[in-house]
Amino acid sequence: MKLTVVYNYPVFGGEHDDYALRFALTYAAFHPQISHDTIIISNGGSVKPKMRNIIECVGAFPNLSWIERMSNEGQDIGGYQYASMFLDYDAVFYLGGPAHFKRSGWLKRMAEAWEKHGPGMYGSMASYLQRPHLQTTGFLTSPEF
Repeated sequence: MKLTVVYNYPVFGGEHDDYALRFALTYAAFHPQISHDTIIISNGGSVKPKMRNIIECVGAFPNLSWIERMSNEGQDIGGYQYASMFLDYDAVFYLGGPAHFKRSGWLKRMAEAWEKHGPGMYGSMASYLQRPHLQTTGFLTSPEF
């Protein structure tokens, strides 16, 4: 299975920089345990040096590349849709700014569910707050979806 992780990183700084640092540090601490590429969406403008430093400081991301999205329309979902136009993968694990990890094998478990049950949409978090839905903080699906 050809797999990538796509992380949405808004250019607005502040808490988004804090979220990105936590994402990078927990990614390094809790290995995904499966081969994949990594794509960071600079959502809302071009990549800033501070963004690049935060993401690249831990040196943990395999096959790292960036996609610059000048708009922030649709926020994280808009970024995922934009990035998906350029992706050639079987499955993509889309992660929002607050996403971080608490145990190793997080990506391997998602890929195993995909392989066992077939293509679809797999989420790491769900909510019934307004209606049943998967949270956009982390979900796996095909870029076509």
